[in-house]
Amino acid sequence: MTGLPILFKLLIAHFAGDFLLQPSRIVAGRNRSLFNQALVYHLLIHLACILALFRFDIHWFIVSVIVVPHGAIDILKTGAEMRLKKKFSKEGSGEAQFQAWSIRTFAIPQVLDMAV
Repeated sequence: MTGLPILFKLLIAHFAGDFLLQPSRIVAGRNRSLFNQALVYHLLIHLACILALFRFDIHWFIVSVIVVPHGAIDILKTGAEMRLKKKFSKEGSGEAQFQAWSIRTFAIPQVLDMAV
């Protein structure tokens, strides 16, 4: 298997795991605390997507190099969003400024996930 089909499959798995197959209750659960059951379900969805697209023909080390950093990035993103929400609510800066920062805290982890 050459590099391009592998990269394409990983991009599809990432998109499916983060957007298509993630129920709203998992999204809401992930935003409540840094490490919780919703994050574990989210990572299991990613694991299932990768295994399904590669038809279980992928080395476990490669899977762990993809899934574990994805979880760490999501934990860092959730922590940053929690701190920002607390900061903007204390300052009274408003929802608009928090939303602007939320876009950044969304975009940066997506780029990091793709880099891994």
